[in-house]
Amino acid sequence: MKKKILFVAVILCLILALFPACDISTEGSIKSITRPYIDEYECVEARIGDEDILSQYEFIKITLLDKNELELNYQTKDGEKHSVKGKYELDDATQEMTSEIGFMGFEFKEKIKIENGEFSFTKNIFGKTFYMKFKSI
Repeated sequence: MKKKILFVAVILCLILALFPACDISTEGSIKSITRPYIDEYECVEARIGDEDILSQYEFIKITLLDKNELELNYQTKDGEKHSVKGKYELDDATQEMTSEIGFMGFEFKEKIKIENGEFSFTKNIFGKTFYMKFKSI
């Protein structure tokens, strides 16, 4: 039961830790100029305390589908795939994103800032530090 609670906590924090990359190429398209952050982001590091939890997954990805909708997709090493949708808002002035997702009847909300196309976050869960880092792919 404790592992399931920890797994749910990891997924919820993962979902809440979204923030877009805002690099604009000089050869950019209309999308890259108007909404450059709409992209897919891959988790490159995930830990709870000293334990590497990313090694338990084939992938963990966050996709910003449009200017307000996001999707978290992940696959465990045993091949089980999962997908959860949520929403987000971007403050153009501060480049902060607030993401929100409903899970198990609860609403979770988090505010994150990105720099150089990467974002990370840290939370305390069950007395341990939970850390995740994402990069645009």
